[in-house]
Amino acid sequence: MELVANLLGVIIEEEMGTCFGIMWDGWSTGTRHYVAVFVVYNTANGTVERLIGMSPMEDGQIADAQIEHFAAILAVYGKATTMTNFVKLQQHNHTLVEVRALFDACINKYPGTSDYLAADANIVHSPLFESAVVKIATSLPLSNAELKTIESFQVSTPSASQEAPPAADFATEVLRQVKMS
Repeated sequence: MELVANLLGVIIEEEMGTCFGIMWDGWSTGTRHYVAVFVVYNTANGTVERLIGMSPMEDGQIADAQIEHFAAILAVYGKATTMTNFVKLQQHNHTLVEVRALFDACINKYPGTSDYLAADANIVHSPLFESAVVKIATSLPLSNAELKTIESFQVSTPSASQEAPPAADFATEVLRQVKMS
């Protein structure tokens, strides 16, 4: 039976190629958490969806444990997490401009993702705010609507007629004045 499983793994590895999608589903029962990993790819015969791994998560539901689990399953099929875009997006060193560029590239390549990745997708809480932040980061002019959206975040520069802030905090200033009088 192990020989059959190994042979099937080699067939799936070759059939998947380098362009594939990953889906996974997690669920809990009692104190145990399970994860199923599916791969989706195209062949000459059409789109193929295969279950490539299913097991309990011994380390719980934390993201690092799930990524390690995911990497171990991919390794069985000669693949690595570096081949997946979503792991790259989970890194904390990306700006909103870079994420927007990645999403736009995905939309151009896979138009069906537009409902989920577009700047005005339902999941985006404030499309105008996101657009304004991206334009500010790339030094592009903002529309009136975008300016209004970020209005409350703008810091005003004090004018000469405005009173200069005290050198110390309020309480210290009051106590200093009491001592001087």
